[in-house]
Amino acid sequence: MKTPILGDLEADEHIPNFYSAVFKYRDRDLTVCLDPDDAELDVTLGAARKGLLDLERIEQIARREASSRLLKTYNESWREYQESDGKGGWEQILNPMLEAHEFESRLTLMSVTVSGEGDISLGFHDGDLFAGHVVEVNSLDGLVFEDLNAGISG
Repeated sequence: MKTPILGDLEADEHIPNFYSAVFKYRDRDLTVCLDPDDAELDVTLGAARKGLLDLERIEQIARREASSRLLKTYNESWREYQESDGKGGWEQILNPMLEAHEFESRLTLMSVTVSGEGDISLGFHDGDLFAGHVVEVNSLDGLVFEDLNAGISG
């Protein structure tokens, strides 16, 4: 299916009523996923269109939310770890503590998922802050983007 903002929208062959597309944003490709859930696809597409047109604003809010919720976790738990030294032993790794702006700058937006009538989730590459896990920020109030949650997954 061809759409004005997303271009080619492809149905997922394994998940019924789930669609994806590639969207150019700041010279890179973002994966955009649509999960209409109980809504009509056109409603979810409309919410995605509005979200993508406002992506710069919601991305900045999402970065701040991720930092607000996850920076302490990184500084207290994830910056220090052990990895194999390649000789059967372990090497202690201690990365520096980060400030909010440093944490936010390490995140790279990689996906946007729009569900139902407009719940939006942004997925960020973690910049190796959380051992390659995805940092997710979810908006439960659509483009208002005030009722948020952030966490790591994967």
